[in-house]
Amino acid sequence: MNNDETIKEKNIMIKQQPEYVRRYMLLNDMAKLINKYGIDNDLNIPDFIVAKHLFKTLETLSMTVEQYEEWHDYRGERNWKLKE
Repeated sequence: MNNDETIKEKNIMIKQQPEYVRRYMLLNDMAKLINKYGIDNDLNIPDFIVAKHLFKTLETLSMTVEQYEEWHDYRGERNWKLKE
């Protein structure tokens, strides 16, 4: 099995997890990346707090786009909306 197949299998396993588990995994991965690149040190804020803030920003953006589309009577479909 090559690396691409392993990644695809891992992605399938992640998508099968409940929403709250996927959110936790994403926040954990975001915190690791923030820590890896020293962003938490630059900001003097713990990595998990920065990750949570960024995640909440994405949720807010999703709601903003949804409101924009309602205002402009958008009738298309989006598949990238963050779930509540």
